[in-house]
Amino acid sequence: MGSPFFGHITIHGAEAQLPDREYGEAVVFSPDSRFVALEELFDTTPFRTKLVVVELPRCKIFTVRVQPQGRATPVTWATPSRLVYTTWSVGLGSERLEWEAPPISFGADPSSV
Repeated sequence: MGSPFFGHITIHGAEAQLPDREYGEAVVFSPDSRFVALEELFDTTPFRTKLVVVELPRCKIFTVRVQPQGRATPVTWATPSRLVYTTWSVGLGSERLEWEAPPISFGADPSSV
């Protein structure tokens, strides 16, 4: 099967930074660059990842899916707010799913997020 590559990510120009964790090769920006979807290494025994979406520039993190014993990987944005991703689990194969991003909340207090 081979080992997937994971490493650290820095986002320049953002109001905050991502937690210092390991992220996969698949980095998928939404068409309007409001979001970036990342596969994060969650555990190694058993091996599993989680899919996170980061709202820019605030670096607000949404956990889309924690995959039990397998991977959750971003594929593409079907629209500026709808992410298409795949999951794979041992013994279950792969599945193609979608996630809808929350609407923009204007006037929200950034310290409350």
